[in-house]
Amino acid sequence: VLASGWPALDNSVYRASGVTADGFKIEGADTEDLRLYPAGQGAGTFRKVNDWVSLDQITDVQITGGEQQYHTFQYPEDPPGKHHQKPPVKTPTVLTYTVDYDRKKPWYKALITADRLRQPVVLETTYPDGSVTYYYGYPSFRKEATGGQNVNLQNTFTLSLVADTVTYDEA
Repeated sequence: VLASGWPALDNSVYRASGVTADGFKIEGADTEDLRLYPAGQGAGTFRKVNDWVSLDQITDVQITGGEQQYHTFQYPEDPPGKHHQKPPVKTPTVLTYTVDYDRKKPWYKALITADRLRQPVVLETTYPDGSVTYYYGYPSFRKEATGGQNVNLQNTFTLSLVADTVTYDEA
């Protein structure tokens, strides 16, 4: 997890490559655009992720948010009287996982702890084609199971992202 002087990389999760005693390369980060990555301003720190807990029994994943928001304005001196729009921000992106309730799974206790700590966590998703996506965000876990007749009891885990996701073609 990077803490970078470049806001476009700050709080992002990247793999390290070419690791030496003096440093490493950020694998997959395209830092060529000097408007986003000004020379001499990218110094920062990193935190290595060591502990992983597998999350299984996932029955549904939904992603919401990330929509562009627009600021609408008009100048009084504009003869046609047209409104203008600028894209200042996007809505927060939230992943919502529905998992089958099982208090004996290691992830159950880990998600309760993560929810109580209220600190961002890294989530790694591996897809059938071998690609891997890293997410970094604030977790929330509803430990109380919900359900109905003829369905499994379930919990909901959400992750409110604080940075763009990073995907690699293979693990």
